[in-house]
Amino acid sequence: KIINLDEIPSFKCKNKLQKSKSLKQEYSIAYTSGSTGSPKMVISDEKSHLNRLLWLRDNYPMKNEDVGAYKTKISFAPSIREILEPLIQGSKICIISDEELHEPQKLLQTIKNNKLTRIFFTPSHLVNLLDFNDAAKYLTTIKHLEISGEPIDNRVLTTIQQQLANTKIYNRYGA
Repeated sequence: KIINLDEIPSFKCKNKLQKSKSLKQEYSIAYTSGSTGSPKMVISDEKSHLNRLLWLRDNYPMKNEDVGAYKTKISFAPSIREILEPLIQGSKICIISDEELHEPQKLLQTIKNNKLTRIFFTPSHLVNLLDFNDAAKYLTTIKHLEISGEPIDNRVLTTIQQQLANTKIYNRYGA
């Protein structure tokens, strides 16, 4: 079902945002831990987001049949990328609920049922997921796995690589 937010009274926008000619206009305020592990609020501009999205498109293009995952709270920086990366490339996006995100069996089933091809996890979340019995069999559709948000131990990375042998894994901690 497609929902037009302009038809819902509480979502009506009285003043439409204007596109910035300089692309220096503030675009979002979000939390990030960066490489410090301590959450902080950052203000990003349109140009920064557009630059990252175009870089991702050019270096890691998505196909029409690809399915990305939106699972990060909207107040955290990765959410913007999770939402916009698939959409600007004409791919699909699967919205993962909090319930699914925090229950390994439900999350694995959601990934399998929706044939997700790209997803981002912190190492600790991924380790908890892979500890679930036969987790790898649910993750066969994942072509690209991004690990970020916290450092990853080499032993853990080796385990992930063994269980997801056909998946390209990107460690973007600190990026």
